[in-house]
Amino acid sequence: MFKAVTYVRVSSREQQELGNSLSAQKRLLWDFARNNGYNVIKEFEEAETAKEAGRKEFNKMLAFVRQHGIKFILVEKTDRLHRNFRDYVTVEELIKECSVTVHLVKEGQSIGTDSKASDKLMHGLKTVMAKGFIDNLKEEVDKGIKEKLRLGEYPHQAPLGYLNAKDPITKKSIIIIDEKNKQLVEAIFNAYASRSE
Repeated sequence: MFKAVTYVRVSSREQQELGNSLSAQKRLLWDFARNNGYNVIKEFEEAETAKEAGRKEFNKMLAFVRQHGIKFILVEKTDRLHRNFRDYVTVEELIKECSVTVHLVKEGQSIGTDSKASDKLMHGLKTVMAKGFIDNLKEEVDKGIKEKLRLGEYPHQAPLGYLNAKDPITKKSIIIIDEKNKQLVEAIFNAYASRSE
């Protein structure tokens, strides 16, 4: 059997706690491993966005693969592995330097030293598309926030000491004082204000 590692990722802790994505990814990868003769010796799991380089578990996985001479990485699809160009290049270097093959199981594609130029091109395009998705999502979120502000609404999660609410007359999003935790927040501010320098 061939030694392999798996890498699964969701974009946030909330998705990790509330969703089924991680377990679905794991099941897909373990089924692939069993059906194709791979011995998964380590799993890497992450709840962090891939729009920026520097993910902790991603970097641990790359280091483990290098240190232990692992030749196969199993991942659900391109955007679970990376959504930024720096990580894309890092994986490309790992493939070249260590003869690693990355199996993108859901996409039915493998990227390794023997991959055809057309497969590498498609993988690169999927990375560009994943980055484009993130860039567009940021634009849409920013646009929504600006529109709420223009309409006089509060656009974010209420800070500590306040609660999100709807204005009973205008139905706009507002924040109100959290009466239940009001004294706690006041005590925190008073303690901070009275601390000695």
